Amino acid sequence: MAVYHRRLPVYLLVDCSESLAGEPINAIAQGISALLSDLRGDPMALETVHLAVITFASKAQFASPLTELFKFQAPKLKMGSGTSLGAALRLFIACLDRDIVKSSPTQKGDWKPICIILTDGEPTDDWQPMADKIRTEICGKRANVIAIACGEDAGVKKLQRITETVIKAVDLQPGTLRTLFRWVSSSVSTASQRLDAAGTGNALALPPLPEGKLEVASASGGGRAPDPDRYLFLHARCVKSKQFYIMRFEKKGKMFEAVATHQVDEFDFGDSGDEGTPKVAADKLGAPPQCAYCENPAISFCECGKLFCSPMLTKTFTLKCPWCAKQATYAPSNQFDVGRGRG
Repeated sequence: MAVYHRRLPVYLLVDCSESLAGEPINAIAQGISALLSDLRGDPMALETVHLAVITFASKAQFASPLTELFKFQAPKLKMGSGTSLGAALRLFIACLDRDIVKSSPTQKGDWKPICIILTDGEPTDDWQPMADKIRTEICGKRANVIAIACGEDAGVKKLQRITETVIKAVDLQPGTLRTLFRWVSSSVSTASQRLDAAGTGNALALPPLPEGKLEVASASGGGRAPDPDRYLFLHARCVKSKQFYIMRFEKKGKMFEAVATHQVDEFDFGDSGDEGTPKVAADKLGAPPQCAYCENPAISFCECGKLFCSPMLTKTFTLKCPWCAKQATYAPSNQFDVGRGRG
């Protein structure tokens, strides 16, 4: 008769929205690799922990299914537009129903799973029903759920609707994110060493928080709600290489001023096309940042609805759109609306 080895399932729900473009998304990817290395160095974790990664942006999807540690490979994170937290929670609930081995009269099932939600922004989908289901039916009963709000724009109050265990990371700097993942690995290791407690109705015992980097979110949610329009993101392609990049603008009074441009290797554009895409008037935008690839100083707007980098248009130019490959004549103007990302 085969002997079943009880598992400690750990689900990472990772925000991959465009607001994390640049150093933060790279630091998160490195953090997952470091988490994997740390847990493999813990004999009890290596024996019991099975890890899964669910990413969410324009949609939620498996980056890695539930896999035992020594076979797990750190996934490549694909960014997208939006923060589909509700879809990620729905996928997690489906995982609990499908993955978890329950106890029976003849054998004990899996240890109580751990779910760690990491996000830097406000949800952009219908998240409330899934949040309430997690809070009332899952937290403490079927899983231990920890939410981590990264940076000042994270919706702490919304995460507190999901779970009472909400940790706030003070910023999105790579050093803070490295500290965060070290704390996550310590949390999982602690759970693996206290499995008898983790398997009962007791709350998960968490290690101390690193001072100055992580803190328990206040019961009030941390003051005023974040401004969803503080940053604005525009999508573009390089007219020369056709490679994709994101432009980041910050609200300054009634205008949005460019603050950064980010090269992006992989991006999930979703399947909804331009329908329902939020817009911004071009005359509300300051000068764009240089192209992330060829350093062109301007952007042009194609009739296909997409942006691409261009030389400064002081006169009429003939350009070929790298999105639709249509060649057209372009002239200086800012009297049009531009599709913006969902953040």
